[in-house]
Amino acid sequence: MLKVLTAIGNEYINNQLNSLNKYEIICDDIQYQEALLEIINKKEFDILILYEKINGDIEKEMFFDMLLNIDKCFEIVLLVENDTEKNKKYYNLKGISRFIKIDDITIDLICSKIEEKNEIKTVKIKYENNKNQNINIPKYIGIYGTAGSGKTIFAIAYGIAIKEIMNKKVLIMDMDILTASVDTFCDINNNGDCSLNKCIESIKRNNFTKDNLLKFLYKINKNLYVFSGNTNYYKCQNILCEDYYNKIIEKIDLLFDYIIFDMNSNLFIDATKWCLMHSNIIYCIIEGNYNSIKNIENSLFVLNNVWDIDREKLKIIQNKYSKNSIEKEYIYELLKINCIGRIQFNNAIENAINKGEVIELIDRVYKNDILNILGYKTNKKKFIGGNIFDNKSIFK
Repeated sequence: MLKVLTAIGNEYINNQLNSLNKYEIICDDIQYQEALLEIINKKEFDILILYEKINGDIEKEMFFDMLLNIDKCFEIVLLVENDTEKNKKYYNLKGISRFIKIDDITIDLICSKIEEKNEIKTVKIKYENNKNQNINIPKYIGIYGTAGSGKTIFAIAYGIAIKEIMNKKVLIMDMDILTASVDTFCDINNNGDCSLNKCIESIKRNNFTKDNLLKFLYKINKNLYVFSGNTNYYKCQNILCEDYYNKIIEKIDLLFDYIIFDMNSNLFIDATKWCLMHSNIIYCIIEGNYNSIKNIENSLFVLNNVWDIDREKLKIIQNKYSKNSIEKEYIYELLKINCIGRIQFNNAIENAINKGEVIELIDRVYKNDILNILGYKTNKKKFIGGNIFDNKSIFK
């Protein structure tokens, strides 16, 4: 029995399909984009019946990119207002071939489309070896940004992405010594004794070695590790200092191919300045509102004019993007730095944090945003009819 999910804003059709006893209807009809993305990540099903203009704040193009990048295998029956060849071709290029015009809807027609063979066959993509790709990722990567902009989520997603495509050892180093949260997001229980403080105690005992350092780290999965950060205000004020950071990074440098610094937004914290000065590239994470942009503008002034950090190192990322966000052209007008990528706002993140499922959500959703920002191209995929499309428009 096929498992069917509906997201058409019409409970009547959902109920009628359920009454046929031909399909397993997964849940009540989904009314909004955000709810649909969350349900898809939780449920297993075979067919999604979707209205192309389902309610929500996400732009159409971005919504379908997010939908089709979810790591699930399912087919879509799309309800459209216009079934012209141009409109069909637009969706064909996204791997969708089953359409029903709104004016023609009947339960029988929906059933026939559910059971119809898909005209477009795809195979799941695999990442190419990075030697075939011209991607230059520097060793030290700084993740900076305004408070609450999503720096830590971006840092974790970035780590997962480059670990996967480069097949190298990656360390996410939590250097937010006031409000460290990488361990929380990665569901790490360090019993209040973080990697940073363990390293410092080892340095004091004069037995800080590569082997000891590895014992203080937390392995997330193959080639991906976390260096958990301090949350002890006393140690932040009285113990932590650049001398310790330098001794720690000497050993880390020998063990890892890529080191990602997650840091506090406060420039007056020594660890923040230390991270920024050691970074080969700095991703500045902002939200899509004027206040966030003004705050980052003030920080960039310090980075450029006081600490003499090269502007070429700075890359703006707009996080939590929605239809009400300030456009990147205006961001450039204010900051004189190009916004190289936007990451769509996702309501599911709060629920994932509370359930300790952030890694899973990032792997399903955010990782693809990072791959696109990096300019990473996957193996091309062929339709039966010979058309070709890339990783932004496939079922995985």
